Amino acid sequence: MRLLTWNIRHGGGYRVAAIADWLGRCAADVMVLTEARGTAPSQRLRGALAERGFEHQVAATVNARANGVLIASRRPLRHDPLPRGLRHDSARAASVRCGELRIVGLYFPATAATIRPYFDAVLAATPRWLAGDTVLLGDFNSGQPALDCQRPFAFTGASQFDALLEQGWVDGWRARHGTRREYTWYSHTGNGFRIDHAFLSPTVAPRLQRARYAHTVRAHGLSDHSALVIEIAE
Repeated sequence: MRLLTWNIRHGGGYRVAAIADWLGRCAADVMVLTEARGTAPSQRLRGALAERGFEHQVAATVNARANGVLIASRRPLRHDPLPRGLRHDSARAASVRCGELRIVGLYFPATAATIRPYFDAVLAATPRWLAGDTVLLGDFNSGQPALDCQRPFAFTGASQFDALLEQGWVDGWRARHGTRREYTWYSHTGNGFRIDHAFLSPTVAPRLQRARYAHTVRAHGLSDHSALVIEIAE
């Protein structure tokens, strides 16, 4: 099974046709798109994805201004209720079942005042998710300072990011690439950050076959983020 996560930037805007074309060619089975919105462009994107075979969709966006999560799939999806602690900010999370695999799409806040409590809510929810076949995908807006930024930077939520690993989650990209450095988003000062991630539960991690970043979508201006693609044996 091929899974993809990608921050499409502010709902896609005028780029939705190009975004849909690229997603239609990438051969993913299930995709988690962050910064999807309730805007007209995002609605057009949903229609364009359905035309390309991603007819099963679950959207967590609540209005045109909220950056949220869209999960789109070629395979049937079953809605999976969010844990209580994440329901108060439900635009930022969506959980589905695809067969026996739980796929949780997450879009973490970017500010220090909001990312820490959100991390705490995710950490409280994860023991339940860890017990089964689960993948957490999305834009975490955080990482490990020693490995995931081009120049020194103190990630907000870095200790909570580490706490996910301590719980038993496996960073899918690092599992395949060790201490290699790649960056999925660049600040206006040119500092690179790896903030788009896939975390695998212990029962899923041994089935991970490939993990790669598609940087061309960022380089060609389809978004300001690179996409992450992982493949899991079924």
